[in-house]
Amino acid sequence: MTKTNVAILYGGRSVEHGVSINSARNIFEFIDREKFEPRAIGIAPDGQWFLTPLVQKEIELGKRLHLQLNPRRPSLITEDGTEYIADVVFPVLHGTDGEDGSIQGLLKALELPMIGTGVLGSSMSMNKLVSKRLLNAAGLPVARFMYRSFGDEPFSFHEVREKLGLPFMVKSASLGSSVGVSKVKNERDFALAVEDSFRYDDGVLFEEFIAGREIECAILGNNPPQASWPGEIIVSKKYEFYTFDAKYVDGGAVQIEVPAKLDPPTAEKIRELSVLAFQNLFCEDYARVDLFLTADMQIYINEINTIP
Repeated sequence: MTKTNVAILYGGRSVEHGVSINSARNIFEFIDREKFEPRAIGIAPDGQWFLTPLVQKEIELGKRLHLQLNPRRPSLITEDGTEYIADVVFPVLHGTDGEDGSIQGLLKALELPMIGTGVLGSSMSMNKLVSKRLLNAAGLPVARFMYRSFGDEPFSFHEVREKLGLPFMVKSASLGSSVGVSKVKNERDFALAVEDSFRYDDGVLFEEFIAGREIECAILGNNPPQASWPGEIIVSKKYEFYTFDAKYVDGGAVQIEVPAKLDPPTAEKIRELSVLAFQNLFCEDYARVDLFLTADMQIYINEINTIP
C-alpha cells in the first residue's frame, strides 16, 4: 500500500512557538507509520522554513526550504535542490501566523490538501471578539464582555467593574495558551493587565470572571461532527486561573480527568453546545471547545481551539 506523505508544520512566529513544537512532536511520534510517511517542516521564529529530520527545537539546523508557487504542482525545494511533494499538510501551529487563517490561506492558494479548519473558521475562532459575537448571536452561552481596540478611548477600571463586576479577566484578543491573560481584582491590577495584553495584540477583551469547573470537549469529523465525552481540567489551588505556567511549566499544577465526573444530562448538554460552537464558527475536521460549568450548573463556552 502506498503511504500518504504528510508534511507536519510546526514552530512558527507566534509567542506559542515552543508549545507548537511539543504538540507536533507528539503527532510525529505517534502517527501510524504503516499508513503515513511524516516529514517535519519547522518554521523558525523569524519565519524561515526548514526540513528537519525530527520535530526539534533547533529548527535552523535543518535544510532551508522554499516553495514552488505552482498550483498545478506545488512543492517544497530544499537548498540542495531536492523536491518534496506532500499529499497533505498537517499544520500544528498555535497562535499568530499559524492558527489564525494565514497559513491556511497560503495552502488553499497552492491547492494543497490540508488537515483542520480552513481560512474562515480559523480566523473567526482565533479572534476572541469575533467568536464571542458569533456565538452570542447564535444564542449560545458566553460570559459578558467588553472590547477595546488600541486606538479607542480607553475604559476606566470603574467602567469595566460597573459592567462586569469583580474580579474580571483581561485578554489579548487573538492569542491562546493563556498568553496575555490576567485576572483583575482591584484598580492597581488594571493598568498592568491592559498593558500586558496590548503587548501581544492591538485588541483587548474584558470578560466577566466565571467561577466554575474547567471543562473541555473534543470534536472530530464534519458530517456530522461528533463530540467526545467531556474532560475536566483540575487546576491546583495555588493558581487563580488556568495560566500559561499551569499549562506548560509546572508539571504538578494540573490534573486532567477524562471523563469528567458529570451527571449524564449535563455531559450531553456540554457535548451538544460544543458541536454547535464548532458548527457556528465554521470549523472543520477537529477542534477542542473549552467551557465553564458553575456551581448552579450553568454552562458557558469560553473559546474554541482549532489546533489544540
